[in-house]
Amino acid sequence: MPDSFIQQIQHLSIENTVLVLFLVVALVAIGARRLRMPYTVSLVLAGLGLGTLHLLSAPVLDRQTLFTIFLPGLVFEASINMRAMELWRERFSILTLALPGVILGIGLTAAILILAAKTLQSLPTSLILPINWPLALIFGAAIAATDPITVVALFRSLGIPRRLLLILEGESLFNDGTAIVFFGLVLTYLRHRANAPVDLVAEFLWLVGGGFLVGAMVGGILTQVIRRSDDAMVEITLTTVIAYASFLIASQMGVSGVISTVAAGLVFSARISEETLAIRRQAVLRDFWEYLGFLLNSMVFLLMGFEIQIPALLHIWPLILVSWVAATLARGSLAAGVSALLKMGARSLPRSWAMVLTWGGLRGGLSMVLAMSLPASLPGHALIVNLVFGFVLLTIIVQGMSMTPLVRYLGLVEGQGFRALEIASSRWRNIAQMLPELERLRSTELFSEPVMRSAEEDYQKQLDAAEAELGQIHVDAVQRYRLECRQLRARLLNLQMANLREAYREGRIDAGVFQALFTDLDLRMASLDSDCGSPPPVPGPSEEGMLHVPDRD
Repeated sequence: MPDSFIQQIQHLSIENTVLVLFLVVALVAIGARRLRMPYTVSLVLAGLGLGTLHLLSAPVLDRQTLFTIFLPGLVFEASINMRAMELWRERFSILTLALPGVILGIGLTAAILILAAKTLQSLPTSLILPINWPLALIFGAAIAATDPITVVALFRSLGIPRRLLLILEGESLFNDGTAIVFFGLVLTYLRHRANAPVDLVAEFLWLVGGGFLVGAMVGGILTQVIRRSDDAMVEITLTTVIAYASFLIASQMGVSGVISTVAAGLVFSARISEETLAIRRQAVLRDFWEYLGFLLNSMVFLLMGFEIQIPALLHIWPLILVSWVAATLARGSLAAGVSALLKMGARSLPRSWAMVLTWGGLRGGLSMVLAMSLPASLPGHALIVNLVFGFVLLTIIVQGMSMTPLVRYLGLVEGQGFRALEIASSRWRNIAQMLPELERLRSTELFSEPVMRSAEEDYQKQLDAAEAELGQIHVDAVQRYRLECRQLRARLLNLQMANLREAYREGRIDAGVFQALFTDLDLRMASLDSDCGSPPPVPGPSEEGMLHVPDRD
């Protein structure tokens, strides 16, 4: 490549640089799909290569850039895809990991790191640099926020249990905010020892509680405006305002902007339903935020690669390795503790899930930005920054690349054809329900017979195509049973919930009875994965691999 061309690339304007980065994102996405590599891992490696070779001068991923451009959009996109009811079902495991889990994780990581460093320093040829409690606590706080984007995208494609995916996503949604708050509190405490623990607790409650209230108010007010709109473009604009206004207002008020945006997204998701917003406009909103989330995530991981300096990391590689082991052990202890606590109730977690929660605790751009936000005057500043950078890179490459073999080994992958089977069977059932509806409409004589016959022929062709698609998908009997069991039981449970709501609205049952019965149904909905885990009797050869298709009559 001519030197003059490289020099031109290196001195591009910011607008042209961003355009080139967009092109890199698209090319990496295509390459990662063909090579079957985790997309975000590929982005980090691409950024690392471009930065090391100095082929492009990328924008700096600093605190202001991440907090004003990337974080609000990313957090809002994640929160609007969460259902408040599903989060409420898993509130204990999610909040335990995101609140006390963050505190314990910081302490355990720091303690294990110091113990391991001291042990290795006693060796005659030790390369481990000395590390004290203040540095260990700051490191633990900086890497407290998990960023499982790589794992979540991978899990969705593999078809792991939905409840496990919900716990992983829900924890990361809340622990971003709590990790930022704890990072600030730890730094404040270490720099000003006069702060009493009770003062730190009060400040934490104010930051988190205040952020939640601000976000709920912003989300609630603007959601009411959206409900009165009939223009998809206006609704997209207002959701963008919700995401960024909730973050900025909370930050200006001195409370958590991340928690505020989470609350705003959950309020918006709960209040905007198919009854209040046209399904077509819901699809437009979903597609917009899916694209924006993809773009923001891609840019964050790509810019992360530019920030990492390999020579600086190689100088302290033993300490990076020790810190990774320490944080992984701390994460594993927390996951095992939550699993043990849940066994006492009705929502126990399989032991294999604790292993996935441990290995799936990747860290990302937020940890790096928190490290870069440390004051330069802080003793050990350069060591902490490089330690966090090396740790993040290690989790993304090692854990991100090994997640697929792990979940396959644990038996959590439903199989290559399971997702296709789920989509195809749902499509068939959806179309099949339209034929009785057409018969009902014929009896009303609202439409002429030629129009009715045309519609019937069209839906019959769709149904035949869906049946042919189902016939080409082959899965084993256990997977077929699990899919049909989940579909049937979820349908019956949703019908029972709807009947309960109607009985409560009509005054046939009081609030206490409604809550007791609804909680029972809610628990059963959460345990569908375990209830549908037992295989049926082994079918005959003629039944193997075929989904049951009911008679149309």
